[in-house]
Amino acid sequence: MLNKPRALIATPSLDSRAGGVERFSHSVASAISAEWDVDLMPLSRRSPGWIARLGGGLLWDSRQVRRDLEPRQRPDLLLTNGTLGWGTPRALNRIHVFHGTMPAASLATRGDTRRQRAKSGMGGGLAEFAASRHSVKVAVSNSAAEEAQKFYGARVDLVIENGVDCSMFMPRDRLEARERFGLKATGQPLALFAGRAEPRKGPNIALLAAQEAGFHLLVAGERPIGGALNLGSLSPLDLAWAFAAADCVVFPTSYEACSYVVLEALAVGVPLITTRVGWARDLDQRVPGYEQLLIQPEIKEVAAAMRFSIDNDLTEITGAARHLVRTRNSMEEFSKQWVELANSFLPNL
Repeated sequence: MLNKPRALIATPSLDSRAGGVERFSHSVASAISAEWDVDLMPLSRRSPGWIARLGGGLLWDSRQVRRDLEPRQRPDLLLTNGTLGWGTPRALNRIHVFHGTMPAASLATRGDTRRQRAKSGMGGGLAEFAASRHSVKVAVSNSAAEEAQKFYGARVDLVIENGVDCSMFMPRDRLEARERFGLKATGQPLALFAGRAEPRKGPNIALLAAQEAGFHLLVAGERPIGGALNLGSLSPLDLAWAFAAADCVVFPTSYEACSYVVLEALAVGVPLITTRVGWARDLDQRVPGYEQLLIQPEIKEVAAAMRFSIDNDLTEITGAARHLVRTRNSMEEFSKQWVELANSFLPNL
């Protein structure tokens, strides 16, 4: 197509592995690139340290999108994410995406001081509210849409869940997967924790629960966990093999909206032990029996679910969960929905 319309996606950085928002931005860009000329626009500057210390860092970063936009040719469509986008021109065609909400994430985060939580929840919440105004609003999960209404009074126009490559994240031979990582038989079952080992995601809970349940914990991520076997940061293909190597995936997170770890583990067909938050609430409703693996982020409860996962035949429920992800969260379905949404702006150009 000649003279494609131009879309610009505001993202924290260009590193697709830096976080869910960055990965999401790359996925949307790929999804609509056949019909749109797409550029990713990372923040060119971050807030000065003194502003961040006063709790205004996320607001400053939110405004930076407008500063970065000014020297560029005006796009036909601007997509902003999370806290990014305060002050962008109202005349622009714009989509804003809620990847959860900052107040809900702050309330759910353990280990932070009240001051840290207040800075994150209030400063981030103000940035998120301001960024979402005067836009078509999209949420990555039903829970994120509910939070946007609760905290900001924002009516979400459309829920488009995150998508995963089900041709990569698929069932694989467990023995071959273990050989790939040089994992030798020890008589202990293996559990995998994947993602950033930050307190909110419960890495220490995963470790202590694995020890109590008699599992050996593997970790896929940049930050190691003492007492676990750390595989390091893995490519998407190696991560798919790491999921397949495990007897179960354990992800005792206190807050998510639509986690890639959750979707990928289910697509591989491995039992996933996680909390009933975000998209996992939909899993609970749509796959009867999966509630046995949905836990509170407490060591004993996680350990009990881990033992349950190897003491019982879970083929039926893991198969149903995999079918759910392949149906609702494949990259094909993700791309279809984003192309339809982007193209809905074409009559206005």
